[in-house]
Amino acid sequence: MKIIEYPGAKTAPYKTVLDDIAAHSNNIFNSGDVVTKVHETLHGINSDIRNKYHCPGFYILQDKAILVDEPACKLSDVAKEIRPAERGPNYQLYLIQQQKDWNGQPTYVLDEWSAYRAGSICAAETGVRVEDAKNHFIEFTRYAWALVRLAPELRPFMKYFEQNKDLPDYGTATYL
Repeated sequence: MKIIEYPGAKTAPYKTVLDDIAAHSNNIFNSGDVVTKVHETLHGINSDIRNKYHCPGFYILQDKAILVDEPACKLSDVAKEIRPAERGPNYQLYLIQQQKDWNGQPTYVLDEWSAYRAGSICAAETGVRVEDAKNHFIEFTRYAWALVRLAPELRPFMKYFEQNKDLPDYGTATYL
């Protein structure tokens, strides 16, 4: 795992997560829902990082990104690792149906996790879809930890968010 500087068009600190995300993308997802806008735009930023550095990369806000190596497991392995009691409403779509496109890239789970994290922060800031965004983030936190059980080399990625209480979350809970 490597943490890198990933500056945007403006510089940190940002007043809101939407300001932060907008400073790092030339292609803001157009949605009437600000939480979805942040979530989908972050996917684009993560894709830009992946393409630039030729490895999975995730924008973690405040001009920082994390780069990781793709583990040897498959998305289908992650799906099997998630116990039925841990499966939420997004399991079928993201862990089963997306295998056709993402099976060789299990860090897809971390891409979704990071987007739901940013969306939950945005929801807390704006009061839009707060419970929904929080629940999606909690669900994907379980899926991210399932990936880590299969690929322990990714443990530092998740531990980073637990250990760095100074990681910007704009005064909101990260739900970890």
